Amino acid sequence: MPKTPEKPMKNFIDSRLQEALTQYPDRLALRAGENSYTYGQLAHLVPRIATKLRSEGIDASSRVGVSQSAALDYLLTWALLWLGVTSCSIQKSLEIKRGDFGIDWLLTATPESEFDTGDNDGQKSRNLVIDRLWFMEAEAIAEPISAPDIDEGSIARLAMTSGSTGVPKCASFSFDFVSKRAGIGSGDLKTNVRGSFFGPTIWVGFNRLLSSFMDGATIHMLPVSSPKELVASSELGLEEISGSPAQYVTLLQAIGPIAARFWNLKVLRVSGGLLTKRLKDRLLESFSCNIEVRYSSTETGNLASAVINRSSPDYFVGLVAKDVIVEIVDGNGNAVESGARGQVRVKKSTMITSYLDRSGQALPALKSRWFYPGDEGSLTADGELFVYDRAGRVKNFGGVKIDLGKVEEFFDAEPGVSGSAALSGFTDALGVERVLVAIERGPGFDRSSTIEKAKSQSFFSSVLDILEFDDFPRSEMGKIQKEALALKIESKRLKPR
Repeated sequence: MPKTPEKPMKNFIDSRLQEALTQYPDRLALRAGENSYTYGQLAHLVPRIATKLRSEGIDASSRVGVSQSAALDYLLTWALLWLGVTSCSIQKSLEIKRGDFGIDWLLTATPESEFDTGDNDGQKSRNLVIDRLWFMEAEAIAEPISAPDIDEGSIARLAMTSGSTGVPKCASFSFDFVSKRAGIGSGDLKTNVRGSFFGPTIWVGFNRLLSSFMDGATIHMLPVSSPKELVASSELGLEEISGSPAQYVTLLQAIGPIAARFWNLKVLRVSGGLLTKRLKDRLLESFSCNIEVRYSSTETGNLASAVINRSSPDYFVGLVAKDVIVEIVDGNGNAVESGARGQVRVKKSTMITSYLDRSGQALPALKSRWFYPGDEGSLTADGELFVYDRAGRVKNFGGVKIDLGKVEEFFDAEPGVSGSAALSGFTDALGVERVLVAIERGPGFDRSSTIEKAKSQSFFSSVLDILEFDDFPRSEMGKIQKEALALKIESKRLKPR
C-alpha cells in the first residue's frame, strides 16, 4: 500500500494539467521526433500512465531510475511526479548497478537491460520494459486512479552530479523544493507560449523544462544526434533554444553557421558548462538573436545570467542574481579583493544541503553553510561575475606545467568534437604522470587531422593518449562527470601509446 504523506501538499502536476485542459487544450505541449502531444492529450495520458505504473507496483515508496533510451521518457517524468514517486535519470555511461542510490526500479526500453543485473550488497532492482505496447495499454485504461496527495518533504528527484569534488553522486530534491525552484505555487497558469527547447532528452535542464511546462510553453526535444532532423527543425517556429555548450557545438556542426541565421529565434540560452571564447564568437557569428549565458549548477540552480554581444568581456557570466550571495575566496576561505581571482562559493535559499552516495547514505554538500562549485572566478564591486575555469587546473606533469582548461579549449574548438576532458592521474611506462585526453566525438570528427593540429601545441609532449567516446557521463546540467569518465577509462586497463 502507498504510504500516507506526512505533510500533504497539492498535486501541482495534476492541478496544472487540469488548468491547461480548461484554458488551452489544443496547444502543442511536447514534440519529440514523430511523437507530439497537446496539453489536452497530456491531461488524458499522464493519469493513465501513472495508473499503469501503480498497477506494476510503483508507488510513493519507490525510487525509480529511468533509462535515457526508454521510449517517451518525457511522459514518464510527469507521471512519476503526478504519483509522488522519486525518479532519477540514468545514463548508461555511469554504469549504475542494482541498488545504487537506493534505486529499486529501472525503467528501460528493451528486455535486455543496459544496466548491471547483478546484486549490489544484496539489494535488488526490478526492470520494467516501457515500450509502445506498454504505452498503448496505458492509454486504453478507462478509469484512471485519482490524483494522490504528495508528501512535500519526500524526494521528488535524484540528479546525478559530480559537485565540486568530481565524485559521481546524487543531489536529492524534495517535492516542495522542486515546486519552488520551478516557480510553482502562486498565480494562474500562464496562457502565452513562453518558448521552446532543444536537447537530446527531457533530462537536460529538468527544472527549466518543468517551469516552462507549467507556464504553458511548447517544448521541442530536438535530436542532436540527427543532423537531418535538426535542419528540418528550422521550420518549427522555435522562439528560444536552451542547451549546454557541447550541444551547441553539435548543433553548429549539424546545421552550419549560415543555416543558423535562418532560424528566427528570439533568444538562445547557454548553461551547463563554461562558454569558451571560441564558442561564444562562433555563436555570435551564427545566430542573429540574443544570446544569454547562465551560470548555474544542479545543486543551486541559476546563480547569474547575462545577455552577451561582441563587446562583452570574455568569461563574463553576468550579474549575480538577487537571491544569491557570491564570494571569491583564497585557499584558506578568506575573501579576496574585488576583481581578484579565487575560488567561487555561494549561498542561496533554494540549494541542496546533502547528497546521496551509491549506498544511499547522506553526504554533506556544504562547507560552513557555503556551496563550492569548484570554479575559479572573480567578482567586481558592481556584482559582475567572471568564471574562468575549474579551480586548481594547472598541473605539473614531469616538470612541465599545463593548464588542463586550455587543453580542453583547444580540442573543444576542433570540428566534430562535442566535448573533451583533459585528465590527470595517468602515468606512462616509466611512472611519469601525463595528460590523458578524452574526446566525445560527433559528426565530422577527423582523428588524424585533430592529432596533427595538436602536435603544434606546447602541451602535446605531455599527452599520454587521446581516446574517443560516443558519449560522456554528464550531470543534468550537461557538465562532464570527469571522475566517472576516469574510472571508466581505468577499468579498461589502458596501455600507454
